[in-house]
Amino acid sequence: MEKIVKYSLFYNYHNLGDVLLLTNNVGAKCAHVEKKGDVVALYDNDNILYGFNIFNLNNYIKIYEKGLLPYPFDYIVDIVNIILENHGYGKIPYYNFSGVRVGKIKNILSNKYIIDFVDDEITCIGNYNGLHIDDIILYGYPNVLLPSLRRINNSHGEILKENDLFLEGKNEYIFIHDTNLIGQDFYKGKLENGN
Repeated sequence: MEKIVKYSLFYNYHNLGDVLLLTNNVGAKCAHVEKKGDVVALYDNDNILYGFNIFNLNNYIKIYEKGLLPYPFDYIVDIVNIILENHGYGKIPYYNFSGVRVGKIKNILSNKYIIDFVDDEITCIGNYNGLHIDDIILYGYPNVLLPSLRRINNSHGEILKENDLFLEGKNEYIFIHDTNLIGQDFYKGKLENGN
């Protein structure tokens, strides 16, 4: 299973109005747009399509989220795809992985944290003071856009804090107390194909 999220979806009626934002490159600079009804396609300087704005979303579906939708339900992706196809664009893929996974710290070697996911292990490099062997934590994979809108910009991922996932979260690590969750996607639950 490919563990990557190709598009990030944002919706916040009170701050942005009735518009769903989709992007596969948060850092892209918009060079030009193409408007077709309620859909605006966004292109960068190289004329590469990197996102969409879908206006009047309440005409199609009600979304009550505020900000990033870290793991949008399949029915939301279905509706987005119907809207995009009706305006002459291709579909976005279903989400098979949020990029945030529950893991257990198996070993700590200086600044290397070995994280166990039951079916595999990852070495996470960093200074994570206050973490210990057997702590059950949340791990964010490289290049994942977090709900805080911060992207993980290193090749080994990160152990996450509350303020990475929750708007009013503290700058403290998130500890999980259920060993049955180890290896699962934080937003979805069990991963497809056991991965």
